[in-house]
Amino acid sequence: MILHKFRLVLVCAAGVAAVAVISRPARAAVKVNTSLTADEARDHAQETNTVCGVVTTTKFLTSKSKLTFLDLGRPFPNQPFAAVIPVAARSKFKRPPEELFKGKTICVTGLIIINRDKPQIVVDDPSQIQIQEAPASNVDQTPATPATP
Repeated sequence: MILHKFRLVLVCAAGVAAVAVISRPARAAVKVNTSLTADEARDHAQETNTVCGVVTTTKFLTSKSKLTFLDLGRPFPNQPFAAVIPVAARSKFKRPPEELFKGKTICVTGLIIINRDKPQIVVDDPSQIQIQEAPASNVDQTPATPATP
């Protein structure tokens, strides 16, 4: 949701009345949920939020833009959400982001925007991305049976 604030100013000078509308810049609503899925991100455009999911595809564009895309939820071009890392932020990562995050479950925090009909968060700092530890699959979660005396 984009909020627009206007102030109406009435100016009287030398018997001539004039009305001026002064606008303030639109601000994104700040509403952080616990976390959203990649599919839920679209419904929270223009909100600062956290989106979590598995990185299904990654791409570093070697073209002029040099953007890095981390697609969550489903592979490109059907991804419901993408984390976009500008070239200026790439050097802040210890390893190339497209290698570091591929196949991992991550949470990305930032302003959700819509670009080319897809929700995304622009990542300017590595602290915006957190790798989520998957539960250990080799741990036996069967309840222990009490020993018989």
